[in-house]
Amino acid sequence: MTWFKVDDGFYDHPKLVGVSMASRGLWVTAGSYCSRHLTDGVISWRQIRALGGTKAQVRGLLDAGLWRAIGERSGSESFAFHDWIESQPTKSSVLDARERERNKKAKWREAKSKKAADQQEEGNVHGGQVGHGDRGQNRPSTVSRPDPTRPDLSIEVGKGSADPARATGRPSDRCTAHVGVENPPACGGCAQARRDLEAWQAEKRRADIEAEREHRATQADAERAAINDCDLCDTRGYRNRRVCNHDPTEDDRRRRGLAEARSILAEKGIA
Repeated sequence: MTWFKVDDGFYDHPKLVGVSMASRGLWVTAGSYCSRHLTDGVISWRQIRALGGTKAQVRGLLDAGLWRAIGERSGSESFAFHDWIESQPTKSSVLDARERERNKKAKWREAKSKKAADQQEEGNVHGGQVGHGDRGQNRPSTVSRPDPTRPDLSIEVGKGSADPARATGRPSDRCTAHVGVENPPACGGCAQARRDLEAWQAEKRRADIEAEREHRATQADAERAAINDCDLCDTRGYRNRRVCNHDPTEDDRRRRGLAEARSILAEKGIA
C-alpha cells in the first residue's frame, strides 16, 4: 500500500484561494489514484473522467498551479501534479522499498527454517528417544522428569510443620521454633525469617515482571511472524485499512454470507 501525502497546511495554502471544494476533492482523489498506480503524479483526462472529475474542476487546479498540462499521453490529454517528486514517493523508491521488504521476508523465512532444522538436528529428545534414524540412540536422555520412587525433598522439608508456605516454596516469616505461633515473642530468628521473606517476594516480583516481558516479546514475535508469512496484508499487518486476521478464506466466506443473506431476504420479499 502506498500513501498519498496531504500537508496539514493544505486547507489554507495560498494556492487554494478561490479553488472550489470540488476541485480540491479531485486533487485528493487523483492523488490517491496516482499513488496506488505509481504514475509519479501523472493522470490522463480519461482517468479523471472515470473518477468523476470534470473539465471545470481540472481548470480550477490548472489556474491555481496545482496541476500542469503535459500534452497527450497514451492517446489522452494528461496532467501532472506540481512538485510530485519533492512531496510524494516516486515509483522507483516504492519499488525499491518493496524489493527490500521481499528480501527481508525471504531472509527471515530462511533463517526461521534453518533454526528449525538445526533444532531438529540436535534431536527432539522425548522420553529418552531421539528422532532422525539412528542418530543419538545411545545418547542418555537429558529430559528432566520426576522419579515417582524418590521423594521431593523440597516438599518434605516442611512436612509435619504447621507452615504450608514451605510446600509452595514461599519462605516462612517465622523461625522453626515459632512456626504456627500467631504472636511469637521478640526473636532474632523470626526477624531474619521476615527479611528473607521480603527478599524472596522482591525477587518473585522481579521474576514475574521478567516473565511478563518475555511473554509480550513472544506475542510480538508471533504477530510479526504471522505478518511476514501473510500475503494478504502490508508490512504493518493491515489489509485494506483494517487489521488483517491472516485468513485467506475470509473474503470468500463474507461473499457467501452476503449472498445467503440476500437470498433469504429475497425469499421473504424484503429485498
